[in-house]
Amino acid sequence: MKIALTSVASILFVFATTTVDAQSESWLSRLWNRGPGRYERMHESVLKAFRPVSEQVSHCTAEIRTSDDKAVIALGTIVDADGLIVTKSSQLPKEKSFECRLKNGKEYAAEVLRRDTIHDLALIKIAATGLTPIEWNVDESPAVGSWVMSCYTGDLPLAVGVVSVDSRKVGPNRAFLGIRHSGANYKIDEVIANSAAEAAGIKVGDQLKIVNGRALDDPDDLTVVLSVLQPGAVAKIQLERDGESILVEATLKEREPERARGRRGSFFSRRLEGDLSTRRTSFPTVLQHDTVLLPSFCGGPLIDLDGKAVGINIARAGRVNSYAVPAPTVLDFVADSDPVDLASTSTGLGAARIGKLERDLAGITETVTLMRRLIALEDQITRLEAELVAARGEETETITRSLAEARKTAEKVRTSLDR
Repeated sequence: MKIALTSVASILFVFATTTVDAQSESWLSRLWNRGPGRYERMHESVLKAFRPVSEQVSHCTAEIRTSDDKAVIALGTIVDADGLIVTKSSQLPKEKSFECRLKNGKEYAAEVLRRDTIHDLALIKIAATGLTPIEWNVDESPAVGSWVMSCYTGDLPLAVGVVSVDSRKVGPNRAFLGIRHSGANYKIDEVIANSAAEAAGIKVGDQLKIVNGRALDDPDDLTVVLSVLQPGAVAKIQLERDGESILVEATLKEREPERARGRRGSFFSRRLEGDLSTRRTSFPTVLQHDTVLLPSFCGGPLIDLDGKAVGINIARAGRVNSYAVPAPTVLDFVADSDPVDLASTSTGLGAARIGKLERDLAGITETVTLMRRLIALEDQITRLEAELVAARGEETETITRSLAEARKTAEKVRTSLDR
């Protein structure tokens, strides 16, 4: 039996590390696409265990769809009873109209009120009242290993998992256009498959002239323009083709590793990774968890076992790496978005604003306390320096130690203030 299992493993390894032809890929696809096992956490029987919580939360969510073909492009989280919804900004179409479909099946046209490009959040509005806003957990960030679930308008959760890493910053990844060109004249030698350039209709032989208002005169000009853009940003490109000036728009993507762009292992790369979010880097702070999401599932709430949102799902970054913007950050964004009477509601925007004011006040109080401490330390340092000048013998050593300690403490306080 051990020999037989080893042989099977060897065969699968060969398939995984060599080029897979169409017939083999079809066979392996059927093997790979088996449903989750009975005791795996994506199996319906396991998801049902979370239904008492997820069913209640489903009334606080929405599906965001394109108005023409009704394709789901994102999820939304209801934050106010009067039709305010938070979602993932870069999933929303720039030109096309879109709408929201609620748990009850009603559909509403939606408009964008505000975007936050730093956290990739958008606040949208629908003409509905009496909605059920999400409840938030802002008291404490969930610990590593805590159970969480990603919810939508269905009764069962989309997925369940655990928090895998403490809240952290996700660094930037430069936006990628997907061309190779000849020196300073920016004549295109190659358009990389599945790139932003290919999607925008850029062709071999085209000559780039201007990108986002900057003329491309020097070899580094394009690099300079792209260096300040994030994946998901739109680059307006003026190019020349057969003597004709053409304007195109390219939605920039994240650079893929060379191995992911090649043929070798491409089947297994696709099966393991799946679709990743176009914007999945450069976040000031995220909760990382291992629930598996499609990019179109982002914008919905990440829920703890008490049915409260600990964040908004914002990106699928890897096979089992998903990111959520923490609840306090989302609430700060919502609270700054629209002037609403604080007394008008005890939930939604009203509660968000009160919570933000309380956090701001706590921050101000802490700052004032630190400043007072620093002033006292600086006075102490000045006094000790004067005493040191007049000191003699053992007294000098004592004052020197006290002065060093005061300076060290003052530096720590300055560091805290700088944060």
